[in-house]
Amino acid sequence: MRLTIERLVLLACALAVAILTLILLQPWRTGAEYTIDYIKGEGEEVAEAIERGSPVRTTLNWEGERIGLTVVATIPREEPLRVGVEYCRLYTPAPSIEGTSIVRGSPPTKVFERFRRVSVYHAGDRVVVDPKPFVGLEIVEEYNRSVYVVEVVLFYIRGDPTVGSVLRLSNRTTTTYSRRYDYSGTSTIEIGGQVAFRLQVNSEDILVLRIIRENWVVSG
Repeated sequence: MRLTIERLVLLACALAVAILTLILLQPWRTGAEYTIDYIKGEGEEVAEAIERGSPVRTTLNWEGERIGLTVVATIPREEPLRVGVEYCRLYTPAPSIEGTSIVRGSPPTKVFERFRRVSVYHAGDRVVVDPKPFVGLEIVEEYNRSVYVVEVVLFYIRGDPTVGSVLRLSNRTTTTYSRRYDYSGTSTIEIGGQVAFRLQVNSEDILVLRIIRENWVVSG
């Protein structure tokens, strides 16, 4: 009886070890799946560094891609303010999948963020790190009128990060545009055709649009 119990205990332990080994090694997964996970993990590391504004050493080759957008501020009963901008996103080749897999952040169809967040997604045969424009609004009361301060922060990179290189923030440049509202009404702020803010403004109110470009460089 004792021998039977000991055998059962040994059998249970052996079975537990076998199950744990399967869970850890996951032998049913393909090499492509391991590769995709590694690339996604690298993409997340780069995205988190950009969010923090801190340097990051890359372990993959990345290519920069410039994306052009138009910032449009509609002005009641007047011509809108239009400003063409561009930002950069990074991508690296990956095993091909159908459709798009979101690793973090928002899908490619969303063109801006309301807070500092960098998206990573696997689309087709590449993994993309997409620091979409960050858009913020501050309303300041000044001389019995409202001043609407809109900031658009853009990620811009010089050079392509390669294995072992360091991607770091070099400086920020700001370009400011301002308009006075001569008529009351609704003013919208659009980024790439998507509405970021809808403002109810009065005559004599002021719009201040700040385009802030974060200039990142590759070294090492």
